[in-house]
Amino acid sequence: MVGMCSDGAANMTCIKSGLAALLRREVGEEFLNVRCLAHRLELAVRDVFKTVKLYDKLMTLLIGLNFFYMKHNNKNKNGLITTMAALNVKGLLPPKVTGTCWLSHIYDALTSLMRTHEAYAAHL
Repeated sequence: MVGMCSDGAANMTCIKSGLAALLRREVGEEFLNVRCLAHRLELAVRDVFKTVKLYDKLMTLLIGLNFFYMKHNNKNKNGLITTMAALNVKGLLPPKVTGTCWLSHIYDALTSLMRTHEAYAAHL
């Protein structure tokens, strides 16, 4: 028996040209394709979050903070670090929110927001 676990993306699970189809042709009927439970859970949570009206506003805020402090220029980032030091806030710089492992990115961003909100308010 040969198995494969993936996130369910088309390049992995497509019936005709996905990796699972290629392996099934190569191995035969003993091949088992399983979708990753963690990815399925993450997609389910994302679907639930999208039904909450404040979700879009929260994501816009978190993405905006990351862009403003991490991507825009170093002046903003250095200003936030200086503000955190002046206020004696043990905060975190705003992390990237999007991408793979979406739930852990959201958790990190919310943790950063909760620890650093005083410095954000003072700096902005």
